[in-house]
Order: sequence, then C-alpha cells, then structure tokens
Amino acid sequence: MTNDANQVHYLSDYKKPSFNIKQLTWSFDLDPDKTVVSASMNVVKTGSSQNLLLDGEDLSLQWLKINNKLLSTGEYKVTKKTLLIYNVPDEFVLDIQVLLEPKANKALMGLYVSKNTFCTQCEPHGFRRICYFLDRPDILTHIRTKITAKQKQFPVLLSNGNCIGTGTLPGGKHWVEWDDPSLKPCYLFALVAGDFDLIQDSFTTMKGRLVDLRVYVDPGKREQGLFAMGALKRAMKWDEEVYGRWYDLDIYSIVAVSDFNQGAMENKGLNIFNSSCVLASPELATDREYQFVEGVVAHEYFHNWSGNRVTVRDWFQLSLKEGLTIFRDQDFTMDMTSSTVKRIEDVSVIRNYQFAQDAGPMAHPVQPDHYISMDNFYTVTVYNKGAEVIRMMKTLIGAAKFSVGMDLYFDNNDGKAVEIHDFVSAMEQASNVDLTQFKRWYTQSGTPHVHVESQWDGKDLVMSLKQSCPDTPGQSNKKPFFIPFAVGLLDQSGNAMAAVGCQGDHHDENGTYVLYLTEETQVFTFKNVMERPILSLHRSFSAPITYTYDYRWEDMLFLMENDPDDFNRWDISQRVAEKVMLDAYHQDLTHWKLPADLIKAYREIMLDGSLSDHVKAEIFRLPSDKYLVRQLVPCDPIKLNQVREAYLEQLAIGLEENWVGAYQNTSMTTPYAYNAQAVGQRAWRNRVLAYLVKTKSDRYQQWALTQYQSVDNMTEKLDALTALASVKSAELMTALQDFFLTYQHEELAVNKWLMIQVLAQNNCDTDFFVKLLQQSFYNEKNPNCVRAVLGTMSANIQCFHDQTGAGYQFLADQITLTDKFNPMLAARLCLPLTEWRLYDDTRRVKMHKVLTELSSQTMSPNLYEVVNKSLSH
Repeated sequence: MTNDANQVHYLSDYKKPSFNIKQLTWSFDLDPDKTVVSASMNVVKTGSSQNLLLDGEDLSLQWLKINNKLLSTGEYKVTKKTLLIYNVPDEFVLDIQVLLEPKANKALMGLYVSKNTFCTQCEPHGFRRICYFLDRPDILTHIRTKITAKQKQFPVLLSNGNCIGTGTLPGGKHWVEWDDPSLKPCYLFALVAGDFDLIQDSFTTMKGRLVDLRVYVDPGKREQGLFAMGALKRAMKWDEEVYGRWYDLDIYSIVAVSDFNQGAMENKGLNIFNSSCVLASPELATDREYQFVEGVVAHEYFHNWSGNRVTVRDWFQLSLKEGLTIFRDQDFTMDMTSSTVKRIEDVSVIRNYQFAQDAGPMAHPVQPDHYISMDNFYTVTVYNKGAEVIRMMKTLIGAAKFSVGMDLYFDNNDGKAVEIHDFVSAMEQASNVDLTQFKRWYTQSGTPHVHVESQWDGKDLVMSLKQSCPDTPGQSNKKPFFIPFAVGLLDQSGNAMAAVGCQGDHHDENGTYVLYLTEETQVFTFKNVMERPILSLHRSFSAPITYTYDYRWEDMLFLMENDPDDFNRWDISQRVAEKVMLDAYHQDLTHWKLPADLIKAYREIMLDGSLSDHVKAEIFRLPSDKYLVRQLVPCDPIKLNQVREAYLEQLAIGLEENWVGAYQNTSMTTPYAYNAQAVGQRAWRNRVLAYLVKTKSDRYQQWALTQYQSVDNMTEKLDALTALASVKSAELMTALQDFFLTYQHEELAVNKWLMIQVLAQNNCDTDFFVKLLQQSFYNEKNPNCVRAVLGTMSANIQCFHDQTGAGYQFLADQITLTDKFNPMLAARLCLPLTEWRLYDDTRRVKMHKVLTELSSQTMSPNLYEVVNKSLSH
C-alpha cells in the first residue's frame, strides 16, 4: 500500500542549499519521558529563497524566535516532516525549543534510550528527530552542546569535541558543555548520557598532540573493553604510518550500547558502537568476533579523515566515505592478521551477498541514482563493492601513485563536502591515467561476467576475453567496463613460466599478468610459451566479476594442489566443489559418490606443510547454499542442501583417518591467545572436528562434547556446539543447557545460544519459535537479539524453506510487527523473501504470496521500497 511518504529522491534533483547554518549552540535537559531541547542557530541565506524549510520528524514544537522575536503561528507552518518559516532575513539567529520522548523512540534513530543510557544515531536522517534543522550532509556547522541530567542516574555526559565546562545544579542535576572546533554535517552529531565503566589510555600523534582515549562500557564489562582500546591504538598508529593521517582533537571516545541498528557510528570524537562490536574476552567472544571488533574500531577511527574531515555532498555519494573506509579497514586487518585469509573472507562477502544483491530486485550501482529510504542503501554494494572498485583503481595506477592520490584527495578536500568524482580526479591527477571509462563501475549496476577462451599452438598462447553484464532494474545494454583481469601461467611443476612476453594492454608483477579488458572482446597473446600452460585465472579476485573457462578436470585438481598463489588455491577449490555439487544436484544421490581423485587432492592439501592452518580451514569450507542456489535457478533449496551435506559427509568419511590424526595433533594446550598463528590453529582444529562429526559417529560427537566442556575459550566452545547442531546430535541438548546456565546473564552470549537453537531445527516448528520469542531473555526491540533468531532462521535452509511455507509466513508476521517501531530492521529482515524468484514453483508461489500480503498493508517507506521492488522486478 502506497502513501505520500514513499517519495522517490533522485541524484539528478540535487540543488545547492539556499541557506547555511554556521553555528548551532544548543542544550539538552534530559529526561527519559520528556527531554527539552533548546537550540540557537546562526543562519545565513545563500540563495534566493525567502522561506526557510527545515526538516523535522516526531517533534513537539514549543516556540520559535528569530532575532529574539517570538513568531506567531501565522509566520510558520509545521507538517509531519517539515517546518516552513516565511519571509526570513538574509542573516539571523533562529531559536527553537522542542520536546522529545526518548524512551518511546524504538526506531533507534535520533535521541533514544538503550537500557538506562541516552544515546543518538543521526546518520542518515536521525538528526531531524532531535531538532528542526537543514538535515543534509553539505551543511557544515560548528556545534556547541550543553547537556543537563540527574547526576546519580547519568554521571557521564558526552558529546562531540572537547569538554569546555562542567558544573552542578540544584535538584541533584549536573551539566557538561562540549565544543567541537571542526565544521561538520549534523549527521555526525552525538550525545551519550549514562553510567559506565571506563577504560582510559592515551596516544601521542605524529603532530605531538596527546590524545585522551576512552572506551565506555556497561558497569561490570570493563575487562571486555580492553581489547577495543588496544585495537584503537593500533589503528591510530597504522593510519599514521600507512596514510600519514593523524587525529585532531584532545579526546577520542567509544561508547558501547546494547540497542543499535548498525555496527557503529563514526560521530566526530564520540563513536557510538553496538556492544557486539566492542566487547571481547576469550570466554565470551570468538576469534571472528575479536577480528570483527578490531576491524570495526579501525573502520570508525579511519572515518575521521575518510568521512568526517572530508565528507559527502549528498547521500548518493555514500560510497565515497564507506567504500573507501572499508578498503582502508580491510588493509588494516590484512596487516594485523593473515592477509590471504582476510582476502578470502572479503571475497566471500562479495560472492555470497553482493553478487546476490546485483542479481536481485534491490540491485543498484555503487553510486545509486535514486532511493525512497536512504536506510536501504547501506549495502554490500555501496560498502564492499565500493571497496573493490578502489582496490581495482590501486591495481591499475600502482601503489605508489595511489598513495600520492590519497594525499591529494585528503589535502585538497579537508573540511569540504565532496563527490565521488573528486576522489577519482585525485587519482587521475596523481597517475596521469584517464579513468573516464573506469568510472562506469560507479554508475552501472550488476556483476560483469568474463568468458575466457585459450588456444596454445606449441609456442604461443592466445587468450580471448569477452565481457558482458546482465540487465538490472532500470539499466540495460551496459557499456564495457574497464576490468583488470589477473592471470598466471604455470608450468607442469606449478612454477610461474619465465620470460613470457604478453601482447595487449597489461602490466605484470611477480609472475602475474594484469590484463586490461576495456572492450567487449579482446585478445591477448603470450609469446614463447614452450610447454602447455596451466592457467591460474582471476588471481586475488582482481575485479568483482564472475568468469567461465573450460578447465580440464585434471588441471583444476592440479591447481588445487600446486598453485603458488594461496588465494587461488582456495578459489579453484571453491570452483571444483561448485562443479561437483551442481552435477550431483541433477543425479540420484543414493548412488552418488565424490570422485576418488578429488578426495586424493583434498588429502594432499591436508598434508601440505607449505599451507597455513587457516588457509587449509578455508579451503575445506564449501561454497554456501546461498551462493549455490543462484547457479541452479529455479532451485529446490532442500535438495541442494542435501547435496551439500552429502559432499561434506563423503569427504568426512573418505578422509576419516587423516581427520583423526589432524585433530589429535592440533590439541590446544596453551591458554587462549589472540594472534594470527593461534587463530589459524583453532580454525583448522575446529574445521577438522566439524568433519569428524559429519561422519555421524557417536565417538566424534563425544569428542565435540568433550571439547565444549574442557576448553577455556568461546571460539572452541561455540564451534563444538555448531558441529553438534549440524547433525542434530543427541549430545547437543546437554551442552546447550550448560551453555545457558553458564552465560544467561551475558546478553551477547545468550544471542549465540539462540542462534544454535535455531540452527538445530529440522523444519519450521511454529510452536517452537513462538515459545522462544516469549522467553524473558528475548527482546524484540534489540536488533542483535532479533537477528539472532529471525536472521538465523532465514539462513537455516530446512527451517526457512519448509515445504509448508510456515517459515515464510512466520518471518512475514514478525516483519509486520517490527516495522511498527523499527522500519530499518524490518526492511533488512525482509531481504530473504525478496529472493523468491530463485526457487522452485512451490516455494516461489508461497514466498510471493506473503510478499503480496505485506504489500497490502500500510508499511514504512523502508519496507515499502524493499517489498515493492521485489514484486515489480
């Protein structure tokens, strides 16, 4: 059902603002039920408009003044989303007072209460829920904030910038005043008030500034915040060493809150984090969560330059800050951990999620050209594909020139709100390379595909590349992309072929040829290739594309065992597993067997001492159901899942002796430590255990239970539980009961318990889910908790795709309830239903039916956009 709120916003409609707000001085008298906000703004007319139109939602306006004159109701007009003030002067002071109800704000946008803590979220359009304002990123304002609250309940009062004053007031209240000397868009404003444990440290910047570092966590969680503090200091040091970028305020604070829609927010000097992105201790957080915390802390810190000091002109430029900062935090994590494994993880996100988005109803370019709800465009396309576009740019112009380009971009645009083309122009200026065609990566949606053919005549190798890109919503007949396609030529021993010349636009580095594919079809000739080469293609995932090549089976196995590029050994292993499973899908599984030579290749990988444990663990992780289903449209997801399970079981049984030896030889006897080697050892040991349990042997299930009971860290405990859940083991209930009793007072650990409960379901037992959601520890207003149940349910193939359609209906019902108070979360929960076209007729009809029923209801703009695009795509 449509309504006036579902307005489409277009990039082409951008106009410079008619007014600027140079200064905002305001105060908050905090009360959970009724907060008073009093604001004074210095406004300057910059265009020809006589009327000032301000954004504002869910505000109770008390009064308005211009130059200290109280305005009558005839001098302004209030609507549901705006405040229009008539006939304003060219320059004036605007005073506004509004009332807010933070405790009633369950959308988690604007000013709201999380448990007993006041906090804010203003990006992209939350500021308008705090006060009437020009809520757009190209309005850069100096902001001074005074906060008043009851001292006993809210001893800590925080905002952006530096603290310039404190004091006490009658009635047990106190106040703190903050001033941010930098100009910033209003989406970077932050306020926090509450009672916290504090971790405090310091960092001296390359400019000699001593920065007071603070991490605020809930009382009793101090030990869990120590790792985040260390991660912050490592990020600050890395950004100085790699990018020459320093911090510019006296204080840098991170605050962890329980109720937060996203991961974290880079508010200038006061980052507000989802607690899951801050809290980490061995007994409560897994290795992946440790890495995630470190990456998110770094990401938000890196935003100080790529997003805050240099910000975006409008929200269509979002990838300018997010794609760039993802790229920066990915490289940081590569330096902190295993670079190969990190690259594998990042590419897996692209293949599993971004390619799916490109192929679905919400497909959009890295730079979208329209939206209904901007919340829906904080996506893997804008973020992760945006990072890949920057990585390609670095590949094409070289690391040295890329570094020069980064300096030009930051230095020339410091304190400005800019566009994507400003970033590309800096790279062109630094490299003297014309990137006009390359910019199509920003404006054309979809995943390009490259078809590769090769012919060797005994002396020369001729390689033909042909690119194409499927139609996407609103875009057809795509123009050719500029694709850097990296290849290696290996001899029969697995070594890079020496002294091979290449004809065609390219550059080469360390045995890898980066071919410049700019036309629909291009031919590249490698000269003096004196033996049949084995091609190592698309090395390091040199572009976010798919490719096809008619590999010989024996060459694929050879590359699995011998490619000197570890990333490509993982990549070819994924392609082999995909090929085998897609073939098996069309066969009778009763008599299907894994090829013996494939099992032998896997055994060689297990025994290969040159491969790190962590890379081995990734090689033995099969392509996901989510990825595979898109290769079999229309697909029966239950049958596909059975194929994948059969592959795992046969690999488990075929290498059982090797698995037993590997598990016994990787016993973790030392206390938990978080470092690349220890993380890799745990990853491999847990992968081995998972395969042993897949044999369905009671003996190995007992091993998993023993591991759960005996280890000192959450990583090995949770992986043991997951292994037991994957075979619906009888041992699982014993472990789950113990887990809950041990961790029932740890919110994030209880979410893990909920996830395992849902993963263990064989079908969609609606009664089970209803009872689960009625438990006292389930909180429908907490996004982490909701995702633990509903997000996991949609990922459980047997449960979500239950042939009765009960999984679809249950999710749709919960989406309806959630949309009433948290539209952003509701829209995200709906995404699995939008993939209805991928499945067999029975499931397709049932999914379409629940979407159609959703569309007949009154929805938020967030949910309307997702549902409407899914049905009309």
